[in-house]
Amino acid sequence: MKYTRPTIGQSTDRPLITVITPYYNNPEIEETIHSVQRQTYPRIQYIVVDDGSPSVPPETVERCLRQSELEQTLFLRQPANLGTVKALNLGYRHAEGRYIFNLAADDLFADERVLEDWVDRFERTGAQVITGYRVLYDHAMRKRLRKRPKAGDVAIIESGDNDRLFRRLCRKNMILGCCTAYSAQCLQQYGFFDETYRLIEDYPRVLSLSRQGARFAFLPREVVHCRTGGTSSGAGYSAVYQKDADLIFEKEVF
Repeated sequence: MKYTRPTIGQSTDRPLITVITPYYNNPEIEETIHSVQRQTYPRIQYIVVDDGSPSVPPETVERCLRQSELEQTLFLRQPANLGTVKALNLGYRHAEGRYIFNLAADDLFADERVLEDWVDRFERTGAQVITGYRVLYDHAMRKRLRKRPKAGDVAIIESGDNDRLFRRLCRKNMILGCCTAYSAQCLQQYGFFDETYRLIEDYPRVLSLSRQGARFAFLPREVVHCRTGGTSSGAGYSAVYQKDADLIFEKEVF
């Protein structure tokens, strides 16, 4: 399902941007959609990808998107549960925005001006990849648990030294997909996510981009509020995730 609203009265001097949300059995998907709809940025293409989810009726998602005031909404469905990486790449293939933002189906933008500030940062820096602060909450999104990345990691991201950044990334990933956006030009130059992996898209991506010399920048503000209990948490950890993690070290680090 694709729906495009007339642009009459909208600010067309700002670039169109794309937000992508893949989901699989995420009961919080409606709250996530509303988080995008509340953004003050005037030109948003919002793509939601159903990764073969049996527990969230597609009619629920379609209804939320039809009620949107966003410039364009697109609802895509995978034929089966193929994993996060392929679901995101499906969304990326339909993205029309100059900058592309990922918002997981159990996360929320930190406030209504996140995308305004993020786009401004892209335009001012000319960066291909921009990450910001993520705040981890309990599952009810009431209790703040921690804010990342740490100051030392931010300094390395902002340094412009990709060799140093790659070495730090080999030790740990501090540029997570939940709070990281890419320019369309970055995708054109370096391609989409590596579909060798099924669940982990961000870590191999930033390892590869830092090694190839992509331009990174940091947005010094909270951009995303995340729930505990995701795929990479203790509760959601799986053999498939571990297989991806082992492959990252074999393919990207070693």
